[in-house]
Amino acid sequence: MKESTTTKNLALLAIVEILRKDSDSMHKISQATLVERLEKEYNITLERKTIHRHLVNLQNRLPIEFDRTGCYWDEAERPFTDGEIRLLIDSVLFSKHISSKYANELIKKLCEFAPVSFRKKVKVLAQNIDSRSDNHQIFISIESLSDAIEQGKQVELVQNHYNTHGELVSNGYTTVVSPLRLFVYANHYYLYAKDENGEQLFLRIEKLTDIKVLESESPYRANDQDIDRYLSEHPYMFGGKAELARILLSKEKIDDFIDTFGNQFCCTKETGRVVELTMKTNPQD
Repeated sequence: MKESTTTKNLALLAIVEILRKDSDSMHKISQATLVERLEKEYNITLERKTIHRHLVNLQNRLPIEFDRTGCYWDEAERPFTDGEIRLLIDSVLFSKHISSKYANELIKKLCEFAPVSFRKKVKVLAQNIDSRSDNHQIFISIESLSDAIEQGKQVELVQNHYNTHGELVSNGYTTVVSPLRLFVYANHYYLYAKDENGEQLFLRIEKLTDIKVLESESPYRANDQDIDRYLSEHPYMFGGKAELARILLSKEKIDDFIDTFGNQFCCTKETGRVVELTMKTNPQD
């Protein structure tokens, strides 16, 4: 019986999907298994010789290899290496602003770009996510803020805080701000904005809800130097104004000091193994 064009196209798509998701050079799939899976999972009935013909056609267009032992998707042609995917997964795992539910979903999506051999290794990682933000609006918030920044618009938002039970609750009022930048710092996602008086704001995005993009234009433009200066002066992101500080430090602790506070300091005195540094920083940090 001649295969219809519709059936042929569906079969080709199904074969590609099966091989892309469930095969690599170490996990080949036989043509007999393809016949079974097409019928069971896609309700497509094909003979083995038809499968072989489809594989030949696909091999000329996609990174699909096959021989007598089976067929597979060549992992060398995938868009990401195993190391790159692991780096992205680790970024999700250590992002405290993402809830456990969404972190697991993101990890599963990232694993779809990896060969089956890699996915078996990371199954346990997706289950070992520590307690983190429970704000399920965060991705909607990121999209809304990104749109507002791109369009140069102001936003109205609600700032929240954690109560003594660890629950995120509203401060009870809305605020209008001009969003300027989104950035990640110390495993948290921040919004750099200015209020209606031009004061700088650095807001944790997982604590923001009910974001509404307004029609009013933002009167401010982002200055990356402002962000760099603030992060240098506020390494732990506590509020307060930076002051000129004098710091006595042993020389062997310089590396640790720079890791935390950066290198925007001046060495004013050296006495044996002790150095005196001056820098502008927030006393609360």
